[in-house]
Amino acid sequence: MNRFKELLTQYPHNGLEKRSLCQVAYEGLDVSTRTMVESMCGGGFLCKNANEIWDFLKDLSGKTFE
Repeated sequence: MNRFKELLTQYPHNGLEKRSLCQVAYEGLDVSTRTMVESMCGGGFLCKNANEIWDFLKDLSGKTFE
């Protein structure tokens, strides 16, 4: 997640929609981390709206790396 955050900071106008960025972040996770993320958010991670996913990832990265 730290690397993802750094890339977003370096390229804030990357032209990708928030939903696409969330999907890229999710697909970059290993299987055990995806399972943990699904469990923490109650399942259906990519079925949530983009703002919910974005907020969840921001919250998760803050808890994981601070």
